Amino acid sequence: MSAQSTVNPLLEAGGKESRRLLIEPGFQLRAQISVLVCILLFALFVGTVLFVPQHHSVSQEPDVGVRALLRQQLYDIHLRLWPLLLVAGLFAVYIGLRWSRRVAEPLHRLHLHLKEMAEGEFRPLHFRPGDEFRIFEEDANLLSRKMQMLATRNRDALLAVYGYVNKLRERLAAGDVIPRADLEETATAILSQLEKIPDILPSRR
Repeated sequence: MSAQSTVNPLLEAGGKESRRLLIEPGFQLRAQISVLVCILLFALFVGTVLFVPQHHSVSQEPDVGVRALLRQQLYDIHLRLWPLLLVAGLFAVYIGLRWSRRVAEPLHRLHLHLKEMAEGEFRPLHFRPGDEFRIFEEDANLLSRKMQMLATRNRDALLAVYGYVNKLRERLAAGDVIPRADLEETATAILSQLEKIPDILPSRR
């Protein structure tokens, strides 16, 4: 497929990803473990340091009326605090997922980009504003351009070699006697093309 394709699958995928909070669920959910641990530790701290002594003090109150009033006040505090803590925890997890998405999406795009390069597709990679690891965008595009240049160079050289060999085959099929000078000229031209692809030539020491 041509590198000048009008539709970029990475951009199409990015459009779909932009509507999803979870791009890499495993990574993003694991990243929230520390948030959940902090929330649980805070709840445990509040329960043991704040409420346990208060409940103990209320139970030691000799006046029944005062004790009932204090218990109602503690109940009201529980009724307000724990739902508020739950909402704050859910909000913290949501914010954490939003942030982890800024990490997961560019890495996911880079993964797709490298897979396309391995399949011979050389399209530019684009990250979104606010994405982390934006430096990979420039690196990946530089690598893509270099690989495209190498692929084009190798293809052109091999096509030229094919052309020379095909001409010799056609002359042999026609029963021509090929002079030595023509063979040497063709061999020199083939070697000249192959020298443009140093990776396939044996090392010279």
